[in-house]
Amino acid sequence: MAEPTPTGVPPAETLTTSAYSRPAGTRDLPPEAAARRDRIETRLLDRFRRYGFSRVDVPMLEYRDLYSPSRIGPDLFHNLVLARLPTATTFPPDTPDEDSISSLSTHDAALRPDFTAPLARMLVTRLMADDGMRSELPARWSYAGSVFRARTPRPLRHIEFRQAGVELLGAAHPMADLEVLAMACDAADDLKVPDWRLHLGHAALFRALVALAQPRSPAARDALANGLVHASRMRTRVLLGDAGFTRYLEGSRQTLRQRVRDWLTVPGETADTARIDARMARDWSALVEPDALSLSDWRTRLPDLQERLLAEIWTRTHGVSDHHIDALLGLARSSGPPDAFFGAVARYVEAMSAHAPVELLDRVDRQLAAFHDLTRDLRAVTDSSLDLTVTPAASRGIAYYTGITFEIHTGATNTAYSAVCGGGRYSGLHRWLHNRAARTAALRRGDRGPVPALSRELTDTLTGVGFAFGVERLDAALREQQAVRARPDAYVVVRDTASVRPAFQAASRLRRAGLAVVCELPTARYTVRDLPAQLDSASKAGGRGARYALVFGTDEVRRDNVDLQDLDAQTARSLPLAEAEAWLCSSAARGVRP
Repeated sequence: MAEPTPTGVPPAETLTTSAYSRPAGTRDLPPEAAARRDRIETRLLDRFRRYGFSRVDVPMLEYRDLYSPSRIGPDLFHNLVLARLPTATTFPPDTPDEDSISSLSTHDAALRPDFTAPLARMLVTRLMADDGMRSELPARWSYAGSVFRARTPRPLRHIEFRQAGVELLGAAHPMADLEVLAMACDAADDLKVPDWRLHLGHAALFRALVALAQPRSPAARDALANGLVHASRMRTRVLLGDAGFTRYLEGSRQTLRQRVRDWLTVPGETADTARIDARMARDWSALVEPDALSLSDWRTRLPDLQERLLAEIWTRTHGVSDHHIDALLGLARSSGPPDAFFGAVARYVEAMSAHAPVELLDRVDRQLAAFHDLTRDLRAVTDSSLDLTVTPAASRGIAYYTGITFEIHTGATNTAYSAVCGGGRYSGLHRWLHNRAARTAALRRGDRGPVPALSRELTDTLTGVGFAFGVERLDAALREQQAVRARPDAYVVVRDTASVRPAFQAASRLRRAGLAVVCELPTARYTVRDLPAQLDSASKAGGRGARYALVFGTDEVRRDNVDLQDLDAQTARSLPLAEAEAWLCSSAARGVRP
């Protein structure tokens, strides 16, 4: 039954919930929260500047053509927040059979899900415009701003959230990877992220290792890769603190239970609920009665149950042999310090090498050697106490990564989401965008021939490596480092309405001199509050209170004097207005600031 309309309010004016509450997955930031966010972003951007990175910005809206699912991955693509725009896109649809320039038009747009693709688009746009971009390479760009993903909101998993990060574009040498990794570690140290650890992986190496298992179809290859990442990530998540692991366990256990039930359901037939329940109770009892196990027990059982399900799926659906399954699950458990990881990978390669193509084995050897060198160099340029875990779990779910991938984790978020930073090397995204831009330019010229192959120089240019910190997750991890609003230098107090104008003029002069000044304003009835109320406001201004109060009154104004009060020392003196202003300006210049 509908609620009655309030008396005297027309039905059309009655507010619905959506009219006065913020959308789910977004946040309101009061001054203290905004101050914490600004502190984090300012510290990060300053750290990036010390490495020679300059801040850039890109539109929140981009044409949806930019976000090809084959390039950014299905997870990002299906989480796009869509919009509509009235103009045509710069890039043609990603299909091979366009035959007219009219096919270039689109009205579909999306709010940026991250900064990587828009910055790649900006690089390609500038290269195509020949505006001097080549002379700026390698480009060191930093950024901070909001990104959007349409997903179910959870703690520290918002629809709108903030990222601050960098992209190093046009540098293909592994030393560029090392510079970006070192900068991410420096930034985490500079912010004093509690007990952070670096998870490092390599996308191309991971794909080559999966290929050694010789999956018999693309579907089998994807199932092996996704399963390995998921199993490996689960083993890293069990290292979360109790608060974070409890929250992770709730969601993961429920998801795993549903995946098992789906696996036990015969495709194409009506689910036999009784048979499935009986099978679950017999063979998967831990998922049926989860409270029978302690939190400590679940740290062991959850990864084991996940690997057991993977083994069944790989065997029955994709025909993977028991020998290969044992080796693959060993790879999933390889996460650890570099020596432990490379030892586990060597055992995996040996187990898979009997029937693997020689050229694939050679590629794995080259990638392993280069990756091993990177981990050694990283330890040499960072603090020796770096907590480094090399893991397949860092191979992330975003499709455009082609080289190193990494994440920075901390249990201080006290949620299931412990990653506060992520990034890696990518090359295909830039080359794909450049080819589409070149194809568009050719179509506009009426040239329907094939696009010329990229030169070696341009191929090396169209690459990038970068990372992004999640500002909200950093804020949760750094909550004990309370940032507060900027403290005003002075609060201007007026005892009567006759003092309002000279007081406001004095405040304006002080502001022009660079001071932060709050000026008392008359009430709506053109009166002023009493002196104690104004001084109480002065003691709270900006969250910490102003350092000084400049008190104007009728008698003082007639004598061109004011009272200057030191609110911290609880002292006051009367002096000419010009002297008071000069003293305040000189105190600010001397650094006598909050």
